[in-house]
Amino acid sequence: MEKLSKQQIESIAKYWEKRNSLDERIFDIEAEREMECIYSKHCDIAKYDKEIRKVQENIQALDEEYEEMLHGYGINLYDRNMDEQLFSFINDGIIE
Repeated sequence: MEKLSKQQIESIAKYWEKRNSLDERIFDIEAEREMECIYSKHCDIAKYDKEIRKVQENIQALDEEYEEMLHGYGINLYDRNMDEQLFSFINDGIIE
């Protein structure tokens, strides 16, 4: 990833760590909801939906901050003109 400084690589990696953590939180909430609805007489779906919406809002805010950060680095998301390894790292957090 020749175009990025060490600090930029670290900040992008940190974004993907946070992003993946939020995605996992949604998965966990959905699993909790399913377990409660299966094994409990009372299933508060609205409570779980509210939690999921809040996490989704956090994801949206994080994504917007990430895109702004990338613009500050002179990088656009989904720019297919960049190196394939860099593209994967920027857009998917995957280092090949």
